[in-house]
Amino acid sequence: MGLSKDNSQNGKKSFEHDYVSWLLNPYPRFDLIFNDSGLPEKLKAKEPQLKGVGEGQKEIPDSVGVAYDGELIGGVTIVSFTNLRKMEPRNVYSRIDIVVVEKRWRGLGVSNLLLLLTLIQILRSFQESVYSISSLVAHGAIEYVLRNLGFVIEMRKEELFSRCSLSLSSLRQVKSLIVDYRHQTAAAAESVFHQLAHLKIG
Repeated sequence: MGLSKDNSQNGKKSFEHDYVSWLLNPYPRFDLIFNDSGLPEKLKAKEPQLKGVGEGQKEIPDSVGVAYDGELIGGVTIVSFTNLRKMEPRNVYSRIDIVVVEKRWRGLGVSNLLLLLTLIQILRSFQESVYSISSLVAHGAIEYVLRNLGFVIEMRKEELFSRCSLSLSSLRQVKSLIVDYRHQTAAAAESVFHQLAHLKIG
């Protein structure tokens, strides 16, 4: 059972345990950056045009980042809330907020790796209660990754972004996705690792 912190005043949920760093253990040059309080600001500084859901609020969003040889290559921020209008247990929704990959490392599959790690972290943390994961996406590359990971994409004429969503109806579905995403993460980590190693040597 996944555990999480719950801010009862506004229904905000937070990750309590790291469920994904072990997936990078075969590659010691990778480091997972889990809920580092400074990571959201670092990501915003790199892409100041991106606006998060929690912009201007005191709470620091959850975050997952990856470093290679001590250098940040990308990160994701996440916000999760309890929907007080829905009955327990399936009443938590998560928003993948900001996804940033360092410009020099784009095109190597880093965003795919980051999103896989993020999704596993969300599903493991809230597996018995999460009913929806969504994201407002302005970049085609992120939309492409989320579509391949099972998200439904909705585009509205008046909006400059896509609405991406993954509906979760049962614990069985959540557990199946966790297994699938773990397999995909193993392949993605290997691919990204070897490409980064090749570029560093070159």
